[in-house]
Amino acid sequence: MGRDWLKSLRQFICGLAVVGLTMLATETSAQQGQVITQWQAPAFALPEVQRPIGPNVFGTVALPIRARSTGTRWTKLMNASLDQPALTNMVEGARGLSAQQQAAYVQTAVNHSIRAGLERHDCSDDGYWAAASETLTRGLGDCFDIAVAKMEALRLLGFESRNLYLTTGLFRQGEGRGRGSAALLVHYEGEFWLLPDHSDQLLVSSLSVPAEQPAEPSPDFTPYFTYGVGMSWVHGTLVKRSSIAG
Repeated sequence: MGRDWLKSLRQFICGLAVVGLTMLATETSAQQGQVITQWQAPAFALPEVQRPIGPNVFGTVALPIRARSTGTRWTKLMNASLDQPALTNMVEGARGLSAQQQAAYVQTAVNHSIRAGLERHDCSDDGYWAAASETLTRGLGDCFDIAVAKMEALRLLGFESRNLYLTTGLFRQGEGRGRGSAALLVHYEGEFWLLPDHSDQLLVSSLSVPAEQPAEPSPDFTPYFTYGVGMSWVHGTLVKRSSIAG
């Protein structure tokens, strides 16, 4: 993903070291099975009831980090106007469907309406995120434009901003190295749905918490950074002292 991608990858590796050192857990009671994690999340300006749920997805633990420019832009987009005719027309067929059906509808509609540029290469952030109507009218966009279009479509359908995330990471395709990309991540009733730009399938991950064993890693996607409204996270793996000792 160019220089931005290499910078993010270096930060991700540093983040893994932080997670490995700070998320080291101690089992306090074999009978109760309790685990204490040796870190504290920083204080945030958002009231607790409005904060996004920590995206512990695809076998990872999401560790809160300081806001990055990408996260600031994502937060600002949640206040952007949805008065976009092309967007309104696209979502009309999804009204009245269940939440997951709406997400699947938007996933297919946007992917079929927008051709991803440089599909076989890492997707880098060029600094310009187009509004959904612009991308739909043009019929071409990068992974960030596509994620924004899906986010705005779901906002228009009534999804809460705090349940819509931008996540960056590595999509594996066959036996190759994989492709660095960004995608929309949606939280709904204890599940996370990932809406990639290269497939119409929703990738589903159940919510796990740091005090529990995370779910198995996804064979298709490894998240590096995730951005929600007013919060950002780096993804790593929870390590227990009992596992190390064993």
